Amino acid sequence: MTIAEALAGISMPVCHPPYGGGEDKYVTYHIVGQTGTIYAESVEAETGTMFAVDFFTRTPPFAEDLATIRTALQTAGFASVVEAEIYETDTGLYHISMTASCVGGVYG
Repeated sequence: MTIAEALAGISMPVCHPPYGGGEDKYVTYHIVGQTGTIYAESVEAETGTMFAVDFFTRTPPFAEDLATIRTALQTAGFASVVEAEIYETDTGLYHISMTASCVGGVYG
């Protein structure tokens, strides 16, 4: 399952950046990297993939939205971690950055 498919069921726009819509809440994602997780006879047999997942909102509290995003990721087999909360003064948005990782992740 792709990360876009994992996040498709949440009730806000999800896209690869940049987001060009007008909603006050949205999620973007992009790949951070891939690394071998299992090797057999010096050949990579399994690949792990990590994504940056960024949630943007104008209005706190946002714990419920954040839980929805993390549940969607976890249900799809991604491990997710909240990294930071930032208030962007230039956009007026709260930006919550997360990582989501999985084994055998397909980009998209």
